[in-house]
Amino acid sequence: MSTFLIVSTKIRTILAFLLFLLLSIPQVALGLSYQFEKEGLILLGSSCSELLKAKDSLCSWRDKVEGRKSSSEGLFQCEKKRGKLQLNVNSCLPIFVKQYQNKKIYKHGPNCWGTALYLQNIIKIPRFIFSKEVRYWLEETPLCRRLEVGEKKKAGDIINVFGKEYIFQKEDNVDKDFWQVLFPGRYQSATVKKGYTGFQHLLHSEIYLNEHFSFGKMSPNKEDRFTFSPLNEVYGRSRDKDCQESQSIIPNYREYDEIPRTEYGSKCSYFTEVYRCDQGQLKFHAIAKENEEFLSLNKSLDTIHKKLFQLIFSRKQISSSDLRHYVSFSNKVSMKALKKLQNGNLSKEDEMLIVLVYFSANSILKTLNFQELID
Repeated sequence: MSTFLIVSTKIRTILAFLLFLLLSIPQVALGLSYQFEKEGLILLGSSCSELLKAKDSLCSWRDKVEGRKSSSEGLFQCEKKRGKLQLNVNSCLPIFVKQYQNKKIYKHGPNCWGTALYLQNIIKIPRFIFSKEVRYWLEETPLCRRLEVGEKKKAGDIINVFGKEYIFQKEDNVDKDFWQVLFPGRYQSATVKKGYTGFQHLLHSEIYLNEHFSFGKMSPNKEDRFTFSPLNEVYGRSRDKDCQESQSIIPNYREYDEIPRTEYGSKCSYFTEVYRCDQGQLKFHAIAKENEEFLSLNKSLDTIHKKLFQLIFSRKQISSSDLRHYVSFSNKVSMKALKKLQNGNLSKEDEMLIVLVYFSANSILKTLNFQELID
């Protein structure tokens, strides 16, 4: 027994050392790599022109997110250190990315869609986003559009990964209720209790930056940070170039009278599409007087989300009084918004505001549920 324990300990030590070496290696992406240092994000490559081109895409992303023009062109210098060309691009990142890139997270919370929509200025704070919610903003509003076939991607576009739809647990009533109220008859129940449904669904979203990198968050899990990824390693993105960012492929959603497709081996079982959003367009200037209360409710919900977001980076817990308030308030607001949507006769701007309030309220409840603070 003692010999086994000694061998086991040695194996664990070797594995730990190998893991350390693996994590120490810069992330590689099609000829460029990156690493996180105290100074921020460092790009490494084989030529300065290649590094400066990647820097330009990051700068244009920052300008798009923050609505400002770059004034720091002279600050970027390609240097050779330890035998490699490198470029510090941290000053070229959006403020949010500078502050939170690769930062340790202690609680479950925002997901990939919440990160993507935040960086499009559609929501004010990164949070959990429901699947029907992200589809609403991308497909049912004037804020975003699907790129045309052959249209070139730009830094800041959203890469959507589609894959086979599987059901492993009961579907979320928040999505179902919304779809039935706003789009009667659109929702279609799965014909299987568990497993492959025969349809496709939106699996994951990332922010496209250039041919090398993307930015996002893998999932709501606390183990997944806000971070950069090599584009060829984006979760679920097909290795087949015909299926990558292919605007000619239309997902077979489980809705209306679509027919399931049970084939497993099709070339593009997993594929990506690209959407572009107009940052700063979600502004409520012409809300009907009877709906103005939702503007105030939205601000109150944003305040709660801001507090929850700050807590995911610390070990501090929510006080019991705050928890009771968050649950009571979110439940009340969610029901009020759903009822308003059910009544109909809304302008598109009013509809977007109330949809935002409905999902924002439910996102608070979902986040608290993830953190095992409520059922």
